[in-house]
Amino acid sequence: MLRIILLLSLCIYLYANNEKRCIVPDILLQTIKLTENSKDYPYYIRTNENSTLKKFNTIVSKYQYKKTDDNMLIDCISIDNCIKISSELISNNIKNLDLGLFQINYKSFKYPIYSYFNENKSYVNACEVIEEKIKMNKSKWSWEVLASYHSMTPKYNKIYKEKLIKNYKKLTQNYKEIDVRANDEYVKIEKYINDSLVMY
Repeated sequence: MLRIILLLSLCIYLYANNEKRCIVPDILLQTIKLTENSKDYPYYIRTNENSTLKKFNTIVSKYQYKKTDDNMLIDCISIDNCIKISSELISNNIKNLDLGLFQINYKSFKYPIYSYFNENKSYVNACEVIEEKIKMNKSKWSWEVLASYHSMTPKYNKIYKEKLIKNYKKLTQNYKEIDVRANDEYVKIEKYINDSLVMY
């Protein structure tokens, strides 16, 4: 009986700690994060529609926040404040919002509101978004597929792809202590992406 209880406990433990692994290399997630949010700051809310900007500003003005250089983007200061502002915006039908560290679009990818502003959760969410894009492209990898994180519209996809590649190079150059390996890693991942390897 003790064996059964121990075995059952072990199974429960393993099941509870069996977190889904991200198939997207960390360097690519970091590249997307840098491209979306160069300040590496989790408390941003961006509206994507000029038509609702006045309503957006009216709602946001009820809360403590900081303006940014971009009139479509606010610093919501803290996770609690970000949740309150985002929730009210969404309940007032302003849903085309990019939220948090990875600026994930709420309208396209709905997660619990707090998770957009939590570094670990937003990382997992961003991975899921990219995995979904890869699945939509029959498990093929390319810079265009990664750029579809931002937009599938060819014009905007191309612009974002160029930003991704530039930021990828910038990130890999930061590994000065292993400079040769960083360059090899870039070549390897670029080749990996361009070869359109099937992922599982």
